[in-house]
Amino acid sequence: MASPPGRLAPDRDHLRLVIAGGIFAVFAGLFALLAVVVARRCGPLGPDARVLQDVVDWRSDSLTTLARALTKLGTDVVVYPLLIMGALLCWRRTGRILPGLLAIAVFVAGQLVRVGINHTIARPRPPAALRLVGAGGYSFPSGHTSNATMAYGLLAFLLTLTVARGRWAFIAGAAIVAIAVGLSRIYLAVHWATDVAGGWLFGLSWLTLGALLVGVSRRRPQAAIRSSAS
Repeated sequence: MASPPGRLAPDRDHLRLVIAGGIFAVFAGLFALLAVVVARRCGPLGPDARVLQDVVDWRSDSLTTLARALTKLGTDVVVYPLLIMGALLCWRRTGRILPGLLAIAVFVAGQLVRVGINHTIARPRPPAALRLVGAGGYSFPSGHTSNATMAYGLLAFLLTLTVARGRWAFIAGAAIVAIAVGLSRIYLAVHWATDVAGGWLFGLSWLTLGALLVGVSRRRPQAAIRSSAS
């Protein structure tokens, strides 16, 4: 239905920015709350020890092989080439290089912020005797989980710009990989469950922050054009 004379049509871009801002506030607020609790406690929180013990009890050779394979999907040697290939594919198919460069920049910035938080909180990892793979550094938030959440989310974004169909399939695929990587870190006993939850929350908040900044940057030229035209 057309808007009545004298009334402005609803600004869908503005509505998207408001929604993105609200989602960012939720994820960032939950992450900040969890980070504060973890920093004060330093050791495992309520469910952490029980979850880890249950996972250790469920271990099998086949699950261990699967977990070791899945956890590699969150490593730099996997996610950086995938992001670069996604950026190049987007550039080749659309002729736009900026989305790919933005995706890589958002990911690198997110990694730097995550490392800063990780060293500030300095949470110890689960006992070394339970770990099935080597792991150095501190525990919160999970780096592999954060990487997977950010990188595959950004890759899904680039693919939606490149391919006309399959948007929800890309988003679902990114979510599945992020969840699988996070669960593998708990199974391998290199992270507490709350480390992984923190990795998911941090990654999601960083993705929505990136979307929010891109949306704001797109609106500024439009606002400038409107003001000059009036």
